[in-house]
Amino acid sequence: MNDAKRGPLLETLLRLQGGLFDSPASIDEERISQLLQWSVDQVRKTLMDLRRMDVLTYHARNDAPLVTLLVPRRDAHRLTLDPRSLADREKRAIDRANAMIAYCAPTNACREGHLLRYFGEAVTRTCGRCDRCTRRERSERSNDPGIDPSDIELLRWEADHRIPS
Repeated sequence: MNDAKRGPLLETLLRLQGGLFDSPASIDEERISQLLQWSVDQVRKTLMDLRRMDVLTYHARNDAPLVTLLVPRRDAHRLTLDPRSLADREKRAIDRANAMIAYCAPTNACREGHLLRYFGEAVTRTCGRCDRCTRRERSERSNDPGIDPSDIELLRWEADHRIPS
């Protein structure tokens, strides 16, 4: 149901209760209200609205309120999906996964900078407080010339753990 007021309740019912299309099922109005962050009264009123709309049967709270969905669920093969939208969602998921991998990778890059870039903020300087910044400062103080072998190892690790886009 594409209804901002009633849709979340139907989604929650479908996720919590199997077989709602087959037979009445007991529901926990309090748990549903907690999951939706609604009042129990709001859950009950919305269930009554859905009952009046002939979407479901609802027997108000006694010891165990019961619900049965009357409108059949849409078959997966009848759903219309926008390929561009799906491709965009997949790209965003891959980008998020790569960002998490980069954050966890054993690099010298400032962790705060990773987070700022992830959320679209400008990075003006390193934080100087994270584990990477403090390690880099210790390394610079030791005046170790040349490329550190651990840096080469780090680059290999990062290349192996990138998710292709």
